[in-house]
Order: sequence, then C-alpha cells, then structure tokens
Amino acid sequence: MFASDSLTSVSSSEIRKVLDTHGIPFEHTRQPSRVDITPAFTKGRREGANLADHLSRKVNFLKKGEPKLVNEFMAYLKGPDCVERDQQEYLLINDWDAFVVTK
Repeated sequence: MFASDSLTSVSSSEIRKVLDTHGIPFEHTRQPSRVDITPAFTKGRREGANLADHLSRKVNFLKKGEPKLVNEFMAYLKGPDCVERDQQEYLLINDWDAFVVTK
C-alpha cells in the first residue's frame, strides 16, 4: 500500500508451486482467523489509534497522515477484502497458512 515499504510478501500458492516444482513433499494447513478492529473506526479512542498505527505500520497515522490517504486507508479496511461484518463489529480477515516440509 505504501510505496516506501520494503516488505516483500510471498503467497501460499507461490510456496506450493515451488515445493511442487522441486518435488518436495509437504503438508499444508489453512487456519481461519478473525480479529475485531472495530475500535479503529471509533474517533477519539486510543485503542483505535493504536490499531490504525499497527495496521498501517505508521506511528500516529490518524493524526499525522495525509487526510486523503487516511480516509482511503480506513475505507479500504472497511471493505470486503479486509473485513467481515458481524452485526456492528469489523472483523479483520487474518487467515494464515502453515506448511510442514518433510525430508
């Protein structure tokens, strides 16, 4: 999301492809996970500001971020790619995969 990020991510499908290509045996498990990030959308809550900082990887993001960027980021967080709605809660989709590679 941020051009200055030096983070590189690798998807589970890419890992699976490399393992399959090299004939390396493995087991794969997907673990569904949801995290309540509702406080991030409540103005004035310190917990919400901390969540926004963590999710954006920027300190004092809500206060010091460019307003347009903050609004776009918070709108993206509310979208179906990031959250599931459970009544009034915003639950961050935080699924993860595990690979156990055998020799």
